[in-house]
Amino acid sequence: MRRLRSVALTLGVLVVGMALGISIVKDPAVQPQALESQTESSETVLDDGVADSLTSTPAGADLAEPPGELDSPEVAAVRFLELTEDVVQLAPDAGAELQRSIASEDASGRLSNEVFERLSQLQTDVPEGVAVHLAPLSLSSVETPTGWDVSIWYVEVIVYGDQLAVEQWRTAKYSLVDENGEWRMANLESSDGPVPTRPASVVGWSATSLTSAIAGFDDEVLLP
Repeated sequence: MRRLRSVALTLGVLVVGMALGISIVKDPAVQPQALESQTESSETVLDDGVADSLTSTPAGADLAEPPGELDSPEVAAVRFLELTEDVVQLAPDAGAELQRSIASEDASGRLSNEVFERLSQLQTDVPEGVAVHLAPLSLSSVETPTGWDVSIWYVEVIVYGDQLAVEQWRTAKYSLVDENGEWRMANLESSDGPVPTRPASVVGWSATSLTSAIAGFDDEVLLP
């Protein structure tokens, strides 16, 4: 369990971008298992008033392309966040190259090196692989002298092979700059919370039960 906690910390800072649908099918016969729950509190409040604008991309649009000049910084940041689901499936070299492609010129070397190191550590700690399912909940954006800071409150489910499926509530703050009509990532800060209290009656599912239950689900049409 200690090893998985360290991996969770690695994933917490490995937050770079957008999503395609995923599903992992294991043994459907495995019954749900109780997992330890935690209670935390926070006074942070984010604004979800731009939520409607994050669902305006037509079906079939190529979301893998970097955000263009017609996108708002909020939509760009959500796309970057959602890329996390893809990046954890990549080899370190490929993940670093993807990060470089969405980073600003000044930050591309630093951010791509960080992704390379974290993916390398992740593959060492969990050789059976990790899957991430995440959903943005609300966001807050502030214009800065160089661009925009967009903070996104989100929840994610991390599945460690067939060992464990855990939830995390986090906030990612993206610093974005406009380079040649595209929003680029200049910096990223990621922190825990705000975290709601889980009802005592809620029982966590095993990793195999969870992945079997969501087989066939796809979040692509839910993305900006």
